[in-house]
Amino acid sequence: KNGGGNKPALAAVESGSVDILVAGVDYNAYADKKKDKPIDIYYPKGGTVVNARPAMIMNTATHKNAAKKVMDYLCSDGAQKLVADAFLLPGREDVSADSSRLGYSQIKQFENLNWDNMAANGTEIAKNFVDLLK
Repeated sequence: KNGGGNKPALAAVESGSVDILVAGVDYNAYADKKKDKPIDIYYPKGGTVVNARPAMIMNTATHKNAAKKVMDYLCSDGAQKLVADAFLLPGREDVSADSSRLGYSQIKQFENLNWDNMAANGTEIAKNFVDLLK
């Protein structure tokens, strides 16, 4: 069953209308868990992919100096604390994730993924994944 997005899908698990949410974002679940909602977070024993949320400046940016100031802010202590407080993984190694969640290095990640194979066979891989969940 497609939950229609991360928050509605998470709400469906918490209400008991579905038993499991697969491939949801963990930060919403950590936030709800901290509010004592009936949810637990599990990462696959074999590993997972941690999706970074990068910020970048395009080579063609019209206002590169302003963009650099935004980047400086995003990497600042204050902004990285806001990231951690939202149960996201900070982008700096010297800023810890919220103590109620696993940090980046604590999440077992896949090793040696063949991204080219995944890109070439993405449609079939996605179909097999959906079929497994039926």
